[in-house]
Amino acid sequence: MYQDKYYIAKTSGFYQEALESYGFARLLHMILNNDEGLSQNIKIIDNKSCYEVLIEDFEKSSFQTKIDVFCKDPKIGFDYLFKESKNGTAKPVDPQNNKELKIPVFDISKEWEVVKNFNQEDKSENSQAPHEHFSIYELFSHFAIEFLGKPHFGGTTQGGAFTRTYLQVLYNKSNFKQFIESLLFLYSSIDNQLIVSNYQKFIDTSFPQKNHEGNKYTYQVLSTNHKPHKGAYNQLTTPTAIKGANNAKLKLSEMSGEPELLREYMKILGTFESMVSIGGNKTMEDYRVYVSIPKDIDLIQQKDIIKKFRKGFYTNSTYKGDIYSSLLFSKLLIEYLEIEQENLFDFDYTPANYIQGFYVCQFMTMKKSPPKKHAPINMAFIELPTFIKATNREKADKWVESLNKLIHIIRSIKLTEKKEETGDTVRGLAFFRDFISSSKLDSFFDFSFWYANYLMKKLSENEHNRQKNVIPFRESLLHQIYNSMNTKELNLTEIIENEGFKAVASAIRKSTVTLQYTPKESRKFDIRYGLAQQLQNKSKSKEDLATFIGEFIGTYNAETGRNAEKNGGKSFRPNVKDEELIQFYTLLNNNPSRLVGALLSSYGFALNKKDAPKVESPLEDNSIEE
Repeated sequence: MYQDKYYIAKTSGFYQEALESYGFARLLHMILNNDEGLSQNIKIIDNKSCYEVLIEDFEKSSFQTKIDVFCKDPKIGFDYLFKESKNGTAKPVDPQNNKELKIPVFDISKEWEVVKNFNQEDKSENSQAPHEHFSIYELFSHFAIEFLGKPHFGGTTQGGAFTRTYLQVLYNKSNFKQFIESLLFLYSSIDNQLIVSNYQKFIDTSFPQKNHEGNKYTYQVLSTNHKPHKGAYNQLTTPTAIKGANNAKLKLSEMSGEPELLREYMKILGTFESMVSIGGNKTMEDYRVYVSIPKDIDLIQQKDIIKKFRKGFYTNSTYKGDIYSSLLFSKLLIEYLEIEQENLFDFDYTPANYIQGFYVCQFMTMKKSPPKKHAPINMAFIELPTFIKATNREKADKWVESLNKLIHIIRSIKLTEKKEETGDTVRGLAFFRDFISSSKLDSFFDFSFWYANYLMKKLSENEHNRQKNVIPFRESLLHQIYNSMNTKELNLTEIIENEGFKAVASAIRKSTVTLQYTPKESRKFDIRYGLAQQLQNKSKSKEDLATFIGEFIGTYNAETGRNAEKNGGKSFRPNVKDEELIQFYTLLNNNPSRLVGALLSSYGFALNKKDAPKVESPLEDNSIEE
């Protein structure tokens, strides 16, 4: 039972066990680091059928001693969430003496005012920052709090999963050592969670009927019908136990059945370490909840990164939310590792080696007035990109810069200023989300074809304001993405460095996007509108693509020559040479036409400093906000 490694079996297929793992790690962290001194770390590791929670630098006797010390005055790990109703409600009391409990209170209404008035630029002493866990408490206030018709034994009408869990643990915290030891037993092996007789032992250990002398235990509960070892299911922590939006008997916050109190306690603890949400406001009444799923990460690392992630992550857009979660967490993880491991020679800044990605649950708001009704309408998993690999400081810095650029590009994709994810923009964002989540080249090819068309359309719609509407890719960013996706079967670097490919891509660029960023009075050539769509259509076969490129280059060279004649032999752009065109045809002959066409679409509609030195990102800050 007192061991360095514990196991949380995966049984739900969704994020419940991840929450439980983070929660158990949080509890261990509180126990092991309750006193002053060096922080003892906890690792959370994915092991296919279970999550492993590993105590580093484990010493059994020290662990037992720290449990004894912690249990003398245990910390529950989160504050009691008190929310006033219209008629007011009393603070909780101790059922034994009916005196008001002196416990921390989290006032949602006051915290909302702090959030609304908070100014990051204000560094004065009077400036008040929002509570670091405000977003989690705000979530629980909607998903796990409801008001009862009459006060329960705790003297307040506030009920629900969060309140019940907190007060049941608080009222019986004299039994905290039993709670801890029963959890240590439960997680000491997977069998203890899956075999009925072993699981019953966990229940008997957490809330035994009799003590060692044979005397009957008495426990404080919130009502006559409550069993001390039972909690309540909640939508936020157990979405798979909820019936969908079409269920006629959808309840406010709770589901039927009573789970084990201590496991629900662990899930609630886990939300503080791993959960982020968007929505629940005027522009997005539904909620979209993200839970980071561990691969092999230290709890201290997770704490630092998730704290920064919550501050920088906000959007009203569903697709962008999925994309941002993956890109932003990857960036923050690399930045953290750069600082943490700056003096180490062994670099591993591949984000997917630490966090797999995010389980995502979309909750529809069925009833908007308090207490709200919610129902899950979509559950998904978004992976972190596996192609992001940094084996040294230089590559790590480069990826941080590139991830910022990708975030800015995706942020700029909009149908209009007011409408984002409608019509054609949904297709493009879906392509990019598939690419980020799967790291599959085909998905990026789909996006590249789409983005070339989108870019040209947006640039032509409003030339005077184009810098605020859309951001073209840079060649350097494309180089980094494609070079990181080389395989034994496919060497993308050889293709994009081919002189014939570069010449054709440059010709496309100088006929389209480069001209868009050239003032009308300075243009020497007409913009080739429709070229992006033609390139996509002709990339379906080698013969069609070869013919199309041949005709395009013929026209391009002719226009270049005529312009040079008008300007006394001075050429404003280079011709594509015969040997370069031959090199391109050889390349096309040796590779799939869709591959070559997509790469041309990427590079043909990208920019470099020489083409458009004054084009800058309109989004210089690192926050994500719509």
